[in-house]
Formats: sequence, structure tokens, C-alpha cells
Amino acid sequence: MAVDARENCKEIIRNLVPPDLWASNQDLFAQIFHQVKEHPLLSDPVIAALGKGEFTPEQLAGAHLEFHYAFAQNFTDALLRAMLLTNRIQPRLGAAGKVAARFLLEFNLLDELGFTPAAPGASGYGGSPVNAHYVKFFETLGQLGIPESHVAQYTPSPAAADCHRMVEAAGDDLIATLTILAVEETIFESFATPWASNMRQRTTVDTEHGYHAIHVEQDGELLDDEHAEDLWYVLQAALTPDRYDDVRRITASSLDTVHRFVRSLANA
Repeated sequence: MAVDARENCKEIIRNLVPPDLWASNQDLFAQIFHQVKEHPLLSDPVIAALGKGEFTPEQLAGAHLEFHYAFAQNFTDALLRAMLLTNRIQPRLGAAGKVAARFLLEFNLLDELGFTPAAPGASGYGGSPVNAHYVKFFETLGQLGIPESHVAQYTPSPAAADCHRMVEAAGDDLIATLTILAVEETIFESFATPWASNMRQRTTVDTEHGYHAIHVEQDGELLDDEHAEDLWYVLQAALTPDRYDDVRRITASSLDTVHRFVRSLANA
């Protein structure tokens, strides 16, 4: 039986972290997940409006420009930075800990850059850069009539600028970077399916193969839904009790910042 690479990696990480610290971190994360689940963001009327197809094509175009500046533009950059910063784990968990953390984050990065599993019997890797999430996002912008030159000149709203700045402000802090990325991925799971539904109802954009086929629900399962879990898992490996209050604060601040962004879309 083939070894599941993701689960094998998680087992390696779990075995490297002292059991008492792992249990303590799990207790904190139970609080964090409740904090995320109960935040008004996840029940905001904007999400319901998207699911009902209430946003016009013009509003959707504006939302894409806002989303590009707020999240799409620097998500992969921040993920790469997080992978680099996992060198902070090595003093506690050794070389295997640093590499295992990067290995787990790599699943997300491979998807972001357009890699796919190779076909049966093929050698090397499958995929293409044209399937990268960022490239697919620009394809969607083009289908909405927004040229790349216009995206570069776009002036974002204060709410979008705050989201962008939130990621940049994490700097070289591994814990802050992982927390923000994990919150963003978790939120996007609730946002992606209604957004794609609104696109399908009100535009001619390809939602079966393009950007809006990412993270959406299919046959009762969320595509790419393990990426949020992977980020939380690496954070759990990197976290020590002296940073618990920071994680609580960053989670709350990130949720509030993204909520302001979502609310701003209603007025776009």
C-alpha cells in the first residue's frame, strides 16, 4: 500500500514535538477554532448575497480587483516566506522538523504554482505554470474585461489595503505569518463556494476549470480544503506557550480586518 505523503509528514512532525507541548497547543487551537467559527465574518450577509447571485457583474469585477490587492497579490509570496522562516524550528525540532514543516507547506505551494500529480506511468512532475492560481486569477480578470495593465494601476480601498498590509506587517515573524495565512485559508473555504456561485449565475466566466474551481465545494467536499489544516498543523509544531497571547491577538485582528474587507464589498 502506498504511503500517504501528507499523513506521513504529519506523523513525523507530531513525533518530534514533546507530547505535553503538543497537547497544550491543541488546547489553544480548540479555542482559536471556536474564535474563528463564532466570528461575525462567517455569517456576514455578503456571503449569503453571493450565494444567491445578488452581486452584479460590475460589482463582481470590482470585488476581483479588491481581492487581488488584498489577498491574491501576496499570498504565494507570504507562503514562500513562511517556508523560509521554518528555519526557526530547527533549534527545537532538528533538521527533520524544519524540513517536515516545509514539506507540509509544499502541498499548498505546488497547487499555487500549478503542479499536479504526474499521470500514471509518467516520469517527473505534472502540471504547468499556466495552471497556477495567480495566473488563473488573471485569466478570470480578463474574462471580466479587466486587462492586466488596469490591475497594475488600480487604487485599492482602505479595507483592501489593510488586508494587504496585514500580511506584509508580519515580516520575518514565523508565528505571525503562519497564523495570518491559516486564518485567510480557513475563511476562504467559506467564501469561495458562494463567490463561484454568484460568478456562475451572473457572468460567463469559466467556473468549472478556472480560478473559481479552486477551494469550492464539490460532491460535499471542499477542494484544497487540507491547505488550511496544513498551515494550522505547522503552526502547532512551531508554537510555544510564550506566543499563545500573540496567536490569539493576531487571529482576532486578522478576522476583524478581513471582515471589514468583506463588508466593504457590499458598497463596491
